[in-house]
Amino acid sequence: MTIGLRLLVIFALVSFGCAPRPAASVLPPAVDVTGRWTGSWTIPGRGSGDAWVTLQQSGAKVTGEIRITGTPDNNPGGPVEGMVEGNALTFIWTNRNGQARGEFTVTGEEMTGSTELIARLQWKLTRTK
Repeated sequence: MTIGLRLLVIFALVSFGCAPRPAASVLPPAVDVTGRWTGSWTIPGRGSGDAWVTLQQSGAKVTGEIRITGTPDNNPGGPVEGMVEGNALTFIWTNRNGQARGEFTVTGEEMTGSTELIARLQWKLTRTK
């Protein structure tokens, strides 16, 4: 293989590797999570408690606050920032233990999912009227 042909092959490989990739498809919000949600959280085999969540949604962006009681930690909660894509809410919940990542699915007036930081909490919430 000649040097010119080698350079052409290398240039082609580098060019294709640097080509812009199509943006990941993002679904528009199919739900509005604005409001007050109440329910419970559990850590299977370790503890449980009550939860109060207040959310505001603008487009896909969500802000709000989570408050909880229960054992083993009795963590009071803290602010939430996230996004809604389709019927999925993903967020970061900042509390005294750090930042937990949350993933909830919204079905009608119910929301279920989990957060994880030190332990994985399972959540079940219902929108209050």
